[in-house]
Amino acid sequence: RDEDNGAVWSAGQQPTGVAAAEAHVIFHPHMAEFHRRDDGVGITMEVGVAPGDDLEIRRITVLNESGRTRTRCFTSYGEVVLAPPLEDERHPAFSKLFVSSEHLPEINGLLYTRRAREPDDKPPVLLHRIVGVTHNIEVAGFETDRRSFVGRNGSTRLPLGVVKGLTGKTGWTLDPVMALQVRLELEPHERCEFAFVTLAAGSRESVLELAERYATLSSLDWTFGNAAVETAREAHRLGLEPARLPELQMLSSLMLLQQPALRAEPRIIAANRLGQPGLWPLGISGDHPILVLRMSDPNKMDLLRLLVRAHQFWRRRGIYFDLVVLRTGASSYMDMLRDRIFTLLRDAGEPDQLGRSAGIHIVAADQVGEERVRLVESVARIILDAGQGSLGELLERTLQQRGMPPRFVGTRDPESDETLGPLKRPADLLFDNGYGGFSADGREYVIHLEPGEHTPAPWSNILANDNFGSIVTEAGLGCSWALNSGENRLTPWSNDPVRDPPGEALYLRDEESAQIWTPTPQPAGDGAACQIRHGAGYTRWRQWSNGLEQELLVFVPINEPVKIARLRLTNKSS
Repeated sequence: RDEDNGAVWSAGQQPTGVAAAEAHVIFHPHMAEFHRRDDGVGITMEVGVAPGDDLEIRRITVLNESGRTRTRCFTSYGEVVLAPPLEDERHPAFSKLFVSSEHLPEINGLLYTRRAREPDDKPPVLLHRIVGVTHNIEVAGFETDRRSFVGRNGSTRLPLGVVKGLTGKTGWTLDPVMALQVRLELEPHERCEFAFVTLAAGSRESVLELAERYATLSSLDWTFGNAAVETAREAHRLGLEPARLPELQMLSSLMLLQQPALRAEPRIIAANRLGQPGLWPLGISGDHPILVLRMSDPNKMDLLRLLVRAHQFWRRRGIYFDLVVLRTGASSYMDMLRDRIFTLLRDAGEPDQLGRSAGIHIVAADQVGEERVRLVESVARIILDAGQGSLGELLERTLQQRGMPPRFVGTRDPESDETLGPLKRPADLLFDNGYGGFSADGREYVIHLEPGEHTPAPWSNILANDNFGSIVTEAGLGCSWALNSGENRLTPWSNDPVRDPPGEALYLRDEESAQIWTPTPQPAGDGAACQIRHGAGYTRWRQWSNGLEQELLVFVPINEPVKIARLRLTNKSS
């Protein structure tokens, strides 16, 4: 944050999305570098993990290239879990209740512990701290409460805590985060360096002891160098040439963050009629991402050899996936192919990965049938063909940049709302608490929000019949499910009472002014007053903006698996 003009941006492109005058990113095998320059100040962030300890480093270097003194605030942010991933995914709001925080001013850090739920549980302890505080670096604040940092219905794009300051809360917060803030005052052409360090260990004593070993910038320099050496040694042990590592990094990105470039064609995905249980007869659980390698010639083993080594390389970094070798030729070659794969695994020291979960699987297309082959290809995040060239050639062909369509530009100014007048708040609400109350007949709960106003927490309405349902809140359209809200969601539910991002939205666009908004407060409608009415089986939003009176009614019919959103617009302009 620029302390002179209040501008906010991030060291990387996300989460603020603010474009830099100059920016580039470099991915090394052992670390990532983010470089950007804004308004005469250059920032470099180096991110890496220690090879021998549970430690992450984000080292920041700032250079004032201008001829005047500049003041910058740097704020870190991370959400604290300290629990198995599946437990957090299933019920994050509940899981967060057991995390406590403590401020350690002597080491400029925040310590987090988790209350054990079972006598045998031994949750890790987390420490987030600043290293490299000098005369021109001031520790400006800290935060452990997510709602205070992000703001109700807020976003990490422009967090409340960065704009208005951190509260310094600690203890048992409902939604724990780790945020530390430093303020730098840089003289003309001055360079400054510090780091945000995150450590984990089995106990308070051990994490503090670990922090002592990494308490200086020189020790962090040694850690980055050691990580580079260890990564090079591991690649050499696996027989991975250095030139192959960028290709594997790109491939792992496509594996973790799905893109259509290397997936099956849409017509194949649309034609699939089988679900996850259809993978089980093939020995594939479907719980991990799937990479499919099509092979018809058992003599073309180069790409398979590389992927087997990549499988080991990624497993050691916690990236688990199923490598499926889809044999498209005659099954008579299956034994030869299996023997060669087994030899590859034996030479790599991991022969037990054949047929294991997150392992390597051989599937003969002519034996399992067309329907099951279609299933495997439909769910695969990446499909490669061993007969179409090297990995580099495949990536180059499929990841060609496509031009963006032109931006939609309006031909006139936005419509004035003067003709609409204000959306008036009902004066006869029962048990009015300032946000809303019951209607006079008691049949509706009415919430009235002025522009930029938010309720303290999501106020929900369940719209459901025996086989279909939806949950909406005052903020927006929420999510929908079939039969079971936990197992069969049709649209995502965040279980996030702070931001409450809707999994569904209805956008309006004025075709003359290019204004875009939503008739609900979220995700793009809190610039206008909105009145929400929760009734038994329905919710109604009213908003007056952009020259239109808008009324959105949402309900689920009594017997049908349908969610209906009826929008009425009344043109009040000339």
